Amino acid sequence: MSMMEIDIFVRVLQKAPAESGKAVVIHRYKEIAKETYFTCLERTQNRSIILASKIAIESLSYSCKVNLYTQNNFGFSYMFERKHKKWVNRDVGDQLLEAIEKGGHTLNLIDCSATEEGKKYQQALAQRLRNI
Repeated sequence: MSMMEIDIFVRVLQKAPAESGKAVVIHRYKEIAKETYFTCLERTQNRSIILASKIAIESLSYSCKVNLYTQNNFGFSYMFERKHKKWVNRDVGDQLLEAIEKGGHTLNLIDCSATEEGKKYQQALAQRLRNI
């Protein structure tokens, strides 16, 4: 049996540095999508993105191939290269990696800022956050 593949879209709006923000996470499996909104209490947007991603992955009931779409590259290379111990978000990056490992997931990180389609999708998610 092959691993189920799921798309997870994460978007965070941070009010200002050191203030809380809002996050939306969308889990999409085939044609079924579920949206979750919550408050982020982290001090930076990157930390909020990483922790929102961790929460989204921890909510999965089965081991999955996860396509994780985020609004920017929050340090993908640093997260996987453990030699960068001084990476400012190492603590939350490690929490995300632990959630992936614990759930038996494989991860495909996708930086939406790298494509026009991704940018449009992230803008639409940002608009949803502004309206709640």
